[in-house]
Amino acid sequence: MDQLKTLIFYLLCLFSAAQEDKPNYRLPRNVIPNRYNIELTLGPNFYEAKSFLGTVSIEVTVIESTRTITLNSANISYSTITATSDSGNDTFSLQLEEQQNYTRIVLTAASDLTAGSNYTLTFENYTAKLHEDMAGFYLSSYTNERDQIEYIATTQFHSTYARRAFPCFDEPNFKAVFSLSINRPEDYISLGNTNVTTTGTKDTFTDTPVMSTYLLAFVVSKFQGYGYQNEGLTERRQYDVWCRKEALATAEYAFDIGPKLMDKLNDYTGINYYNMKGVSKIDPVAIPDLAAEAMENWGLITYREAALLWDKHESTNTNKQRVATVIAHEFSHMWWGNLVTLDSWEWAWLHEGFARYYQYYITSLVETSWELMDQFVIEQQQVIFGSDALENSAALNAKALTEKEISSKFAWVTYSKGASVIRMMINFLGEANYKNGMQQYLSNNSFSNTQPSDLYAALSNFAPDSLPANLSDIMVSWTEQPGYPVVTVSRNGTHLTLTQKRFLLSTSASSDLKYYVPIAYTTAENPNFRNTTITEWLLPDNELIVQLGEESVEWVIVNLLETGYYRVNYEEGLWDELQKALLSDNFGNIPVINRAQIVDDILNLARADKVDYSKALNVTSFLQKEVSYYPWYAAFNAFAFLRIRLGDSTTIGKIFQTHILTMMTKLYASVSFDITNESQVDIFKTALVLQWACKLELEQCVHKSTTLFKGFFGNEQKAINPNIRSTVYCSAIRQDESGKYWQLLWNRYKSTKLANEQDTILTALGCSKNQTVLTKYLRLSIDSSSGIRKQDTYSVFSAVLLGNPGNVDVAFRFLQENVQEIVNYYVGLNALSDVINGIADRLTTQKQVEALSALVNANEATLKDAGVTGSIAIEIAESNLKWVNANSEELNDWLVATYGNNKSN
Repeated sequence: MDQLKTLIFYLLCLFSAAQEDKPNYRLPRNVIPNRYNIELTLGPNFYEAKSFLGTVSIEVTVIESTRTITLNSANISYSTITATSDSGNDTFSLQLEEQQNYTRIVLTAASDLTAGSNYTLTFENYTAKLHEDMAGFYLSSYTNERDQIEYIATTQFHSTYARRAFPCFDEPNFKAVFSLSINRPEDYISLGNTNVTTTGTKDTFTDTPVMSTYLLAFVVSKFQGYGYQNEGLTERRQYDVWCRKEALATAEYAFDIGPKLMDKLNDYTGINYYNMKGVSKIDPVAIPDLAAEAMENWGLITYREAALLWDKHESTNTNKQRVATVIAHEFSHMWWGNLVTLDSWEWAWLHEGFARYYQYYITSLVETSWELMDQFVIEQQQVIFGSDALENSAALNAKALTEKEISSKFAWVTYSKGASVIRMMINFLGEANYKNGMQQYLSNNSFSNTQPSDLYAALSNFAPDSLPANLSDIMVSWTEQPGYPVVTVSRNGTHLTLTQKRFLLSTSASSDLKYYVPIAYTTAENPNFRNTTITEWLLPDNELIVQLGEESVEWVIVNLLETGYYRVNYEEGLWDELQKALLSDNFGNIPVINRAQIVDDILNLARADKVDYSKALNVTSFLQKEVSYYPWYAAFNAFAFLRIRLGDSTTIGKIFQTHILTMMTKLYASVSFDITNESQVDIFKTALVLQWACKLELEQCVHKSTTLFKGFFGNEQKAINPNIRSTVYCSAIRQDESGKYWQLLWNRYKSTKLANEQDTILTALGCSKNQTVLTKYLRLSIDSSSGIRKQDTYSVFSAVLLGNPGNVDVAFRFLQENVQEIVNYYVGLNALSDVINGIADRLTTQKQVEALSALVNANEATLKDAGVTGSIAIEIAESNLKWVNANSEELNDWLVATYGNNKSN
C-alpha cells in the first residue's frame, strides 16, 4: 500500500509538471541575438527609490521569417519599443504582449521580418525594480567603520534573473556580446565583467566575450580593491579582490592564492584564461548579501564575504579552505560553464560537477598538504550517498523547463554526485587519457554550447580499449538513471562472485536499475591499494566472476580508495575476516580511506536492513583504537542519524551515547583544546572530536569549554583559538539555562564585522536548550531590523534544529504559529522546503508527524511548492518511525549485551 501511495503521488506530480512544462515554455529560435548595448542609470538616492532606468538595443538575426519576437522579461515597465532594419532606413514600432506566467514578452511587427536579415530592437527609457531578494539587479547594504549604512546595487542573474534587469533571450544557448555602460552617483564606483573607461559619472565597459545572459554582472558600490589600494595604483589591476573598505585586510589570502589557482587551471586546460577572446581581467568581489555561495560571472565573480575574506587571527582553518576551494570552484567555471556552456539547464552537472571536482583537485595542487582529494571522499561522495539513496532522487540528466525546475537542478546531486561520477570516470579512463580528451573538448567547443554527448565524443577519442562498452553507454547508466548500486561480494573457493542492485535506504522500495560498475580490488595476501586501475567490470546484465587463484585468501576489499560511485557489501564470512583485520595491528594495513569506506558502507547497509546492526557495530568496533580523521568523520555522520532516531533522553539513546563515548576514549585522548602547529587535517579532527565530545556532554570537555568561554567574555578576555570557538560557544550556551551566555554571544554577533565569526556565532546560538531563548532567536531571524542578514535566515533555523535533539519541538511550534510570516519573509530564498525537511527528519513520534501533516494540508495554498516538499517529507518521517520500530529492539539487545544498563558517561 505504501508503494502504491508513493507511485500515485509521483504520477500526480509528473502529470502536474507535464501540464506546466508546455513545449512553448522555451523561447523559439526564429530570432537569435548577436549583441546587447545596455545603458543603465542609478539615481543619487537609488537605495530609496529602489528602481533604475534602462535603455537597451539588441542586435538580432532573423532565422525564420516571422512577425513575432519572444524574449524574457520580468517586472519591467516599458515606454517605447522599436525595431530598425540593418540598413538603418526602416524603423518601426513593435506591439507588446506580456506573458507573466512565462516571464516573457512577445513583440509583434506589422509585417514579416525577413529571414536572414538583421534588426536592432530598441527599448528606450524603461523602468525596473531594484529588488531586495538577492536576485536580478538588487539592493544590499552594510555598516561602515563610522557605523553608517552604505548601500550597494549588485546582480545575481543565474540562472533566470537577467530578465529582471533588461529584456533578453535569457536561456544559456542564446549567446551574444554585451556592451554595458552605467550612470551612477558621483561617490560610487562600478565594476563589470570587463575593463572600464570613466567619463564623469558614466562608466563604459569594453565588450564582453560571447556569452550567456546569466554571466553578465555589475556592482555599484564604494568598495575598494585590495591590490589597487596596497600598491597605490592609478589603474585597476588584471586581478584584484574587491570588498568594503574596513574588510580590506582580510582580502590578502584571496589576493595571494587566486593567481596561483589560475596558473594551475591555465596549465591543466591548455587554454590560458587571459587569451580567451574578450577577456581582460578577473575580479572577485565580496558581497554582504548573496543567496548563493558565489557566482561565476565572467571576469567579475561575486562571493559571500565568508567565502572570500579570511582573517589570519580570527578565522578558522576551515574558513581558509573554504576561501581557497570556492575560488577554485568559480575559476573552474571560466572553462566549464563560461567558455563552454551547457545547451540546456537539464545538464547542469556539466558545469557544477566539474567545478565541484576541480575545487578539490586544483586547490590540492596549490595547498599540497591539505589532503584535499582524500577529503573529497568523505565530504562529497559519502555525503551525497545519503540523499541519492532515496527512492525519489533525481538523475543527473533531468528535464528542466520551468524556473522552478531549473532552480531545483542546483541541488547537492548535481554538484556532489556529478563530481563523484566524474572522479570515477577519470579513474577508469586514466588521468592522462582523460586530460587529453578534456582539452580537446574545451578547445573544440569554445564559446559554444554543448550536451553530454559532446563531452563523451571528445573523451572517447582517448579512451582505453579495455572499456566494456562505448563511453556514452557507460556514462548514460550513471547520468540518465538516478541512484547508484550496492555491489555484493561472495566467495566460493578460489573465486569471487559480484552482483549489483540499486541501493535504497527504504526497506519497502525496490528498483531494477543497473549500471556499468568499474571494479578494482585487492586481497590480504597481496594488498595494493594505490593501484586503482580498473581490472574488471560488473555489467548491467551479468554477474561478475573473479578468479583469485589462491585458496587461502583471508579478506578482500572492492572499490579501492572508494574511486567508484557505489557501496560494497560482503557475505558474512568476508565481513568477519575484515573485522579481524581491522582489529589487528595497523588495521591489517588497510589504508585510512578504505577504513572510512567500510565504516560508511556497513553502517548504512545496516540502516537499509541489508546487514544486521549487530554485525555493523561489531565490524566498526575497531574505532576504539582508531585516531584518524577520515573513519571517524564517516562514523559521526552515521551516528548522527542514529542519535536522531533513538533520541538522547530515551534509555536506548543513553546507552548508545555510552557506546559512542567508549569508542571515542582513545580518540579524545589524541586531541587537545591547545592547538599548536598541527596539519590541516589534524586541526579538522580536533574540532570534530571536541564538538562531539561536548555534544555528548563528556564532563571534561564541557568543563573546559565553559572555562574558556568565561575567560573570553570575562575581564581577562583570554583569546580562544578560532578552530575550537564553535565548540566552546555551543557547549557553554547548551549548559546555561539562564540565557546569560546566549545574550553575551548575541551581543558579540552584533558588534563583529567579520563574516566568518558571524557564521560561527549564528550556529552556536542555536545550541541553547532554553525554549524561550530559542523562540526569540527564531523570531529575530525573520525580523529585517535584527541584524541577521536575509541570506542567513535559514542558517538560524538549521542551527536551532541541529543544536540539540529536543530543539525540533521549538522549531516546529514556531513554524506552526508563524507559517504565513515565514513564507512572506522567505520569498526568493528557496529555503522553506529545507525548513520543512529539517523538521520532518527530526520528528520522533506519530503525533508529531500527524501535526506536520495537518499543517501542510491546512496551508497548501500558502506553502505552494514547499507544500509538495512537505508531502514527501511526511512520507520520509513516517518511514523513519517505521525504521525505529524495526531496528530499536536489535540495537537495544546489542547495546545492553555490550554495556549492560549503564547509562553514565
